[in-house]
Amino acid sequence: MNEEIANELHSRVERDQTVRSVVASSPERLDEMLSCDRENARWLRGVIRRHGWPGISMVGEAAEICAWVLAQHADKEIVFQHQCLQLLIEAADAHEAPVWQVAFLSDRVSMHAGQPQRYATQYRRLQGGWEPLPVEDLSGLRMRRLSLGLEAIDDCSPDAEICNAGSRAVGQ
Repeated sequence: MNEEIANELHSRVERDQTVRSVVASSPERLDEMLSCDRENARWLRGVIRRHGWPGISMVGEAAEICAWVLAQHADKEIVFQHQCLQLLIEAADAHEAPVWQVAFLSDRVSMHAGQPQRYATQYRRLQGGWEPLPVEDLSGLRMRRLSLGLEAIDDCSPDAEICNAGSRAVGQ
């Protein structure tokens, strides 16, 4: 296991989450979050270039989740985020990453492409709750989510006021 990369992943996600907490209460500090995201994407790109996706056997389960968080938050690096998705799919197929991560990153990539999401993992805040961004083929949503280990969503209709994805993942 590569302890140096694992420790750096944990450190970067700790900062990522701290900055996001600050921005939640002080939106005027958004630039700080964007700067953190850019730096994390730059660093993760280097790790991937040298070692490939930092999977479970390389960095351990907890640090692999940290790698996913950094990719998930690389919103200003759309091409890189898409490359991470491809690597994450391969890692999940090889049991080097949990398959639920594919759902979240896939939906994030679709969101940036202006396409509907497949797994209803990406939301927007409404007064009084959250609403999923548009979802393709609502009739197949339950089975798609269950196939990747996500909880079913009871009401994910476009006019639902509050929709709970049921995921316990960090960094949303």
